[in-house]
Amino acid sequence: MSSINPLGRALNLSRTASGGNVRFSMRDCSGMTFVVDTPANASTLTLKEANASSGGTIQNLVAGPTNAEVYTQTNGVWTRVTTGIVSGVITVSGTPDLLVAFVNQGQLSDGFAYCTADHSAKPTTVILADLDVQRKPANLRDVRA
Repeated sequence: MSSINPLGRALNLSRTASGGNVRFSMRDCSGMTFVVDTPANASTLTLKEANASSGGTIQNLVAGPTNAEVYTQTNGVWTRVTTGIVSGVITVSGTPDLLVAFVNQGQLSDGFAYCTADHSAKPTTVILADLDVQRKPANLRDVRA
């Protein structure tokens, strides 16, 4: 049995270091999923949107339970987070194995096309999904702004 590599066909990946402020372009994808491995209790993940790859305006995403889908995973079980989200800042409750936040293009303010997610203590992986343009992995564009 064979399978198809999703990298370049369905998704692209990148990452930002703890406290990093790397902007990721929403161009060529329908949304971004930000993943933090083993976030500590009371740590924070801040979601921001920007209208330029550098400079311009950057602001906290107007995130709430309706603007960013946030989940935690503990012992393999996913739970939707609907509390602890204020003005784009997600505060971790407990000690989950994973923290995941999904932002789609429609959740950005008008004129904004870039996102970033900064965790207070851990690197953050970004998964760009539902790619509009499919390429071989070696030909994928750098999604960092």
